[in-house]
Amino acid sequence: MRSQKLRKRTYSSAFRPRRRAFEPLESRQMLATFTVTSLLDNTTPDDGFTTLREAVLAANLNGDADTIQFASNLTGDLNLLSISDVGVGASALAVTSPITIQGNTNGITIRRDAAASEMRLFRITATGSLTLEMLTLANGVGRGTSGTAGTPNGGDGRGGAIFNQGSLL
Repeated sequence: MRSQKLRKRTYSSAFRPRRRAFEPLESRQMLATFTVTSLLDNTTPDDGFTTLREAVLAANLNGDADTIQFASNLTGDLNLLSISDVGVGASALAVTSPITIQGNTNGITIRRDAAASEMRLFRITATGSLTLEMLTLANGVGRGTSGTAGTPNGGDGRGGAIFNQGSLL
């Protein structure tokens, strides 16, 4: 019998076998979706409803890009009653993170209540981004200061519905 010598296998670089290994993936984050179930303007905890004000506060706390959508059974006006931001004049809602607010096919109008103080509806900060879809905005007020002897033109009002320091789509 002839003895056979074992030869060492050689591979070209194109067909070299790979060592199996796991590669870590980049960080994955789930976007939150908040559903507005009430057209009231309050932040009453544990009442079983989610208002736009509660949803915006929760989305801002989250810090990631979030979507706020109105329940399909809602229709009509959401009357904003109170000021929650005074960073650049009075605003009902401050947006400090990326937020998309989606209305519905029934028609939703976000407005300043006629009995409320003068205020704009939204202020988007430098870290915020706001995308509005299928919504109407109404009755926001951004009144500048009155002119005086030295400055007859007065101060700027800085937006009636929205004052944007970030990104608005």
